[in-house]
Amino acid sequence: FFQETDTKFRIKIPSLPAGDTNVNMYYGNTLATNAVDSFRFLKSRIISYYTLNESSGNTIDRCGKYNGTVTGAAYSQTGRVNTAYGFGGDGDRVDFGQQAEFDFGNSNFTFSLWVYPTEAVGFYEYFFGYVQNDSAGPWLFGRNTSGNLRVLMAHPTTWDTLVDTTLSMPTNNWSHIVIVRNGTNVYPYVNNSAGAPITNVDTLSTQATRTLKIGTYGSGEYFQGTIDEVGIWNRALTSD
Repeated sequence: FFQETDTKFRIKIPSLPAGDTNVNMYYGNTLATNAVDSFRFLKSRIISYYTLNESSGNTIDRCGKYNGTVTGAAYSQTGRVNTAYGFGGDGDRVDFGQQAEFDFGNSNFTFSLWVYPTEAVGFYEYFFGYVQNDSAGPWLFGRNTSGNLRVLMAHPTTWDTLVDTTLSMPTNNWSHIVIVRNGTNVYPYVNNSAGAPITNVDTLSTQATRTLKIGTYGSGEYFQGTIDEVGIWNRALTSD
């Protein structure tokens, strides 16, 4: 599943039986006769969605809320869906500023994005977070020196939660990253594989000035590669 805009969705179906051209989607309503319920569910409580399909200018939030300022990133790169942004590992980034809706506190959330790292394993690099420059959270995601997903969360002022998962993000391959908080547990996924739950996550910090960023942490450990289709929900999505 990919969300192309806030009103348009794309579903990949590997094959259909011969002569069968109808596809119906349903969620939570066995009496539904069309796909309306599924679309309503997918849009429910989504905060922002970034297709990263722009060829110039600002990064547009397809939900119409929080556009971003691009610094150095390359437009119109080959994406997982349509085009994407390329990041050179040398300061390229997108900044969205401080937004109250990204202060989740102890509330549930879901983050989803496609990441294509091109740097060889052996370096820390961060690709998505709501952070202070060179300081703590509240949340940040990256790739560790082993090439695995790294999850950091601050509560209240430092990286109280720093987990190097066993979920591999191979160089020169697309990885679909999903991070879900449900209650006090955070569930990381890469390419539909679940990592160990991160337990006892407390209220996330709202300290000092923080900025939503794609492609970096602060003034270092920049991401090298391509990023596509970034979504943020203020609820816990499920595999259903």
